[in-house]
Amino acid sequence: MRHVVLLVGLLALVACGGSSGQRGQLYYEATQVRHEPVTEGKRSQLIKTLKKSLDKRKVVWVDKGGKAHTVYPKGEGLEKVDIAALQAMWMASDKKYFGAEFDFMVSVKGKRRRPVTVQISVKGDMRVISGSGRMASKDNAPSPGELRKRYDLGSLKSDDAVDWDKEALQGVDLALALLNGSELDVLKDMPFVRREKSRDKRKGALYVQEGCDAKVLIFNRSLEASRRQFVGSPDKPLPPLTMTTLHEIGHAIHQAPSRSLACDYEKRARQAKKDSKALKNLVDDRNKKARRASKAKGSKRAERVREVEAMDKEISAKKKALEKEQKALENMAGRVKSMMQTGPVLSAYKKALGKKKAPTRYGESSMKESFAESFAIYRADPQALKRSLPKVHAWFEGGGHTKALK
Repeated sequence: MRHVVLLVGLLALVACGGSSGQRGQLYYEATQVRHEPVTEGKRSQLIKTLKKSLDKRKVVWVDKGGKAHTVYPKGEGLEKVDIAALQAMWMASDKKYFGAEFDFMVSVKGKRRRPVTVQISVKGDMRVISGSGRMASKDNAPSPGELRKRYDLGSLKSDDAVDWDKEALQGVDLALALLNGSELDVLKDMPFVRREKSRDKRKGALYVQEGCDAKVLIFNRSLEASRRQFVGSPDKPLPPLTMTTLHEIGHAIHQAPSRSLACDYEKRARQAKKDSKALKNLVDDRNKKARRASKAKGSKRAERVREVEAMDKEISAKKKALEKEQKALENMAGRVKSMMQTGPVLSAYKKALGKKKAPTRYGESSMKESFAESFAIYRADPQALKRSLPKVHAWFEGGGHTKALK
């Protein structure tokens, strides 16, 4: 999953390749925001700036106790809102974010980062939710061996000097713990690999499939995001790596039929290669016997000729069978290639999505990315997907994605 980074000054927002334009649909905004730690001394300045950008948009703030307060343009006032929530409101106040939902880890000077969710209606009204939760302690992360055994994975290895540290193990563990049995079956014996970075420096993880072989790569980029972002409920925040991992697992799920077919293809291709070699040996043996028959005389010659004729029939039958198998393999290869682009899972998802857009801007790049984003949000923050795409949420709830695997 791609995260676009915005560089934030003290009270001036500067976009670097960020989002643009209103979507006309609720969606999850994966943008990360860098900002200086906010202090109470900036409260009046924040409120003054917010009043200008909010205009007459309605703002409801939900405090850490779960109580909702109407604070703008009428009601209890922005002065009532805690400083972390004010900062989150300001970071999401641009009109181009109408319809967006943000999960911010807000940096407050001298205190731990605070999770704040900002939900913006397509008309611009805000619901700002201050969370009371903390991300799970990395001290509870499993060892690589425990993670493999717990979820029946393949090897956990590193391609370079980067190790499987506790933060990476925890993020992957939290993602896998959200899956059901059918989803985990897709990952059986699949390797997870730590690597410092991808060629595309924006990527935090990557699902790689080459024929029957598949693996999930985890990059440092996905760990860095936890300083600015979380996923899920602000009362039980999950690290961004959890959603990034789920995104790549989403790719593994929609590609599972093509991978299964590729595995069958490779197995049959190996057997065809053995059969071809055996046929060659049979032809060589037949030719040797034909030479012997030509040198024999009398009854011995007639016996050897009959033996060669029988071998000719066997060779002919095996050759026809092999030619038929080669044509079948060519068709299979074409089906694998086609299924890699649009398999049964993506076809079913496309129907569930209908005319709606993907749940994130990044998801609009392709149907594959749309599915992976929807799956990741469904598992990490199902209510966010339900708000954005209720029919897609219902499709996942009904097991549409796993039914399409059968």
